[in-house]
Amino acid sequence: MVSGAAAVRAADPVTFAPDQIEFFETKVRPVLAESCLDCHTGRKAKNGLHLDSRAGVLKGSDYRKVVNLEKPAESPLILAVKHAGAAAKVENMPEKGDKLSAKAVAALEKWIAMGLPWPEDKTKGLTEGEGAEVKHWAFQPVVAPALPADFKGNPIDYFVGKKLAEAGLKPAPSADRATLYRRAQFDLLGLPPKAEDVQKFATDAKPEAQAWSAVVDQLLASPHYGERWARHWMDLARYSDTRGYEAGGRERRFVYSYTYRDWLIRSFNADLPFDKFVLYQLAAEQLVDRNKVGERENLAAMGFLTLSKNGPQEEVFADRIDTMFRGLQALTVGCARCHDHKSDPVGTAEYYGIYGVLLNSVEPEESPVIGMPKSGPDYDAYLKKLAEKQKVVDDFLAPKLAELGKQFPEIANRPAALIGKLERPDRRKLEDLEK
Repeated sequence: MVSGAAAVRAADPVTFAPDQIEFFETKVRPVLAESCLDCHTGRKAKNGLHLDSRAGVLKGSDYRKVVNLEKPAESPLILAVKHAGAAAKVENMPEKGDKLSAKAVAALEKWIAMGLPWPEDKTKGLTEGEGAEVKHWAFQPVVAPALPADFKGNPIDYFVGKKLAEAGLKPAPSADRATLYRRAQFDLLGLPPKAEDVQKFATDAKPEAQAWSAVVDQLLASPHYGERWARHWMDLARYSDTRGYEAGGRERRFVYSYTYRDWLIRSFNADLPFDKFVLYQLAAEQLVDRNKVGERENLAAMGFLTLSKNGPQEEVFADRIDTMFRGLQALTVGCARCHDHKSDPVGTAEYYGIYGVLLNSVEPEESPVIGMPKSGPDYDAYLKKLAEKQKVVDDFLAPKLAELGKQFPEIANRPAALIGKLERPDRRKLEDLEK
């Protein structure tokens, strides 16, 4: 009776009387919800039979129609729940659980005789792989609620005030200027304000709306704004400067992670449009013109994906997919690594489609140079210290590699291969010198 997901087109709209809709809601929908929808809804509706919409019921399974509006008692659906379909090769339903009561069967039969009354379906029916998940409230378009025509002020205040009134509560008094300034600075910069700045705003002779607007603009122009709000995005991107939990001679720092952090800060401070902000983090290598001055710095945005776990490739990719969906869709998709679920909007096909994109996105062995440091005393001192450390390493390696070159003449002109032949104590010393 019931295999695979198939496209279901909405039937022609039919109008039902209120009492018919009430009959469906009170007598039929509870039966469907309790005994049928575990198997017949969503992406993996069994045998392609969707019992979560009128269109799905009319369309039937992949093999046959399941309702006969002219002869309801002969409907395969009724034969199945009566356990009377052997002659018509109709399986007994529900597959699991108790047989439906005579009262429930009678309700279903009457429902079919009434023409399958169903509340108006505003989702345009079901499409390939779609079901209950696309009807979930979280996936519906955002609709602006109506406000009274005579309401003046921030719309949020209207809804807050309405709920307060329902609870018999009064709104808190308006904050004074000093309190407002402190709130704004903590919110936008995360730093306590200076007393003189608070006093200046509190005694500003300009109208409050004008003075307040100037304060907000001033705080948004502060470089600390990007530092404050980039931290929230870094949490989504699981940013860290160090591994934090590993030792044993391994490099514990993510030595280039700061480039992503600094890119985030610059993006917030420059008010980068959100669509570009996201696109750079997912595909900067496709968007950046490396020959344009200032463009290469945007390659640092790829840290959103590449600051991931180390280890087996499948675990690295799973971490990146998890980060994308948690950060950008507020969805967890880890279950789709192994199986589909009828109430999840992302299945294994979509999951491994994205996995395939990552699999074909090869990371360069050497990270691109995205900017050059400014020349000056600090940079010159850094170069001097770097040269000194390199000399120590070279002085240590030179005699070791010369000796190894004699032992392994076939790789004598390949220093990297010779380093691989170092004894364990020498390798450890080299690692210490290179830190």
